[in-house]
Parts: sequence; C-alpha cells; structure tokens
Amino acid sequence: MKRILIVSVFLILFILVAAGTLTLIKHYSTFSTIITDTSCNPPCWYTIQPGQTTTWTAMSILEKIQDVYSIMQWEERYGDKISWNFRYPVKESSGYIYSSDDKVVAISFMTYGSLTVAEALEQFGEADYSWTRYKETIDRRWLEIILVYPTKGIFVRVEIELPNTAQSVSAVNMDGNNPVGRVIYFDPVQYEYLLSSRILFREDEQTILERLHPWQGLGVVSYEHLVPD
Repeated sequence: MKRILIVSVFLILFILVAAGTLTLIKHYSTFSTIITDTSCNPPCWYTIQPGQTTTWTAMSILEKIQDVYSIMQWEERYGDKISWNFRYPVKESSGYIYSSDDKVVAISFMTYGSLTVAEALEQFGEADYSWTRYKETIDRRWLEIILVYPTKGIFVRVEIELPNTAQSVSAVNMDGNNPVGRVIYFDPVQYEYLLSSRILFREDEQTILERLHPWQGLGVVSYEHLVPD
C-alpha cells in the first residue's frame, strides 16, 4: 500500500512538472498575442483605429485593457503621445500611440524578443519596401532595417548588430531568426504624411525616400554606402 502511494505521488509530480515544462515551451516558442490580437485587423488594435480613433477614446480603451499599466500622456512638438507598459506574461515591453489633430495616427509596440523576422513575415506577408540606415555609438554599431507595408499600414523595424572590430566588412546577412525590435501600425492614408511629419522618424523625407527600395527578401544586405566617411 505504501509503495502504491509513493508511486502515485511520483506520478502526480511528473504530470505537474511536464505540464509546467510544456507551458514554458509554449511561452518561449510562440510570439505574443499582442501582435496576433484578432479583436480587429491591423493596423487596428483593440478597436483603436489609426486615422479614426480620437486620442480621448484611445486613452479610455487602454485603461480597460488588463495587460496595460503605467499609462502616460504628454504633448510633443509634432503631436500628442501616449505611452504604457505591458504586464507579464505579455512579451512586448511597452507601447506608444502617436496622435495629431486629436486623431490617432500610429500605434507602436516595442517587441524585443517577442517575434522574429520570419514570424513577422508569416503574420504580415512580404513587405513592399525596405529602408536601411547605419547607426553607431561609442561601443556599438548596428543596421536598422525597416520593412514597409504602405497599403497595410505597417512598419517592422529590425536591428542587426555589427562587430566593432570588423571595420572592413560592408555587408551582413538578414535571416528569419533576426529579432524584431518594433512594430508600428499606422493609417495607410497618412503614409506620405508620416514620412515628412517627423512624428515617427527624425530623418527628412528626402533622406527616407533615397533609402527606400523594393523589398528583395531575406539575404545579404550591403551597407558600405551608408557608413559616414
């Protein structure tokens, strides 16, 4: 009888550990429901529709979302901005809403670690264009590649680290395993306005358009022409 009891306890413990392991595997192998939310189709999110929803309505919706906290709102030079954090287990760290003339123009999600380029392409399809820029600090060099979906109202930002010691290297490989750093939903009608308004980008429109090229898919990305002399 005692032996049966011990075996039963071990079986229960095994089942609990297995269930916990499966939960962890599922958590770390699939990206967040924030991007796959089906309450409305991108670029809409939780019924917040860029180009239609007012700033006040967006605030009211955010306050009712259980996974959202630390909501803040302030004015910037190019319009109003709302920020918030996501609660665990949501993988995204934070989000932002950009407004102009009391209307939401874009919704941004900081997605570090929540999805890869391959998952983004699976979710949104192949991009129409890509925009690449080179950035560096004292101890870091990286490429910022933005996948552009003008008619869908989506920007996907990918950062690829560059080695500081390999100054002679002028190309890097972009593959499906590269993590996505940011996903932005916007009103497709305001695509050209967003390129020139500096609400989302600090570069001028001419610079953006010069670096905007048809999306060629994953593979080698050259950046020698982007590095300052």
